[in-house]
Amino acid sequence: IVWVYCAEIFPLRYRARCLGVTTVANWIGNFIIAQFTPMLLERIQFSTFFVFGGFCLIGVFLSAWLPETKGVPLENIQELFDRKAFFSSTAEGKGRNPVPAEAE
Repeated sequence: IVWVYCAEIFPLRYRARCLGVTTVANWIGNFIIAQFTPMLLERIQFSTFFVFGGFCLIGVFLSAWLPETKGVPLENIQELFDRKAFFSSTAEGKGRNPVPAEAE
């Protein structure tokens, strides 16, 4: 699901670069987890799972914050994010293509 969402949220103009960056970030994150998990298990033992549980909770809140993109044309995805708190728009021509009410 994460790969589909990443493919939809970036503006058409920057999509290829952004997907490359998200792929690199995913690989680096996986590498870090693979390298530090044995050390964490050795030092803090079972509490390692609380660390990972904390990251899972952050993921749950993030997924609740992200807008639903089902049925929304790619050109209008930016407008969904423009309505979100803590998000500043970088889109050119902001406000040209309004998102249909049923897409929210």
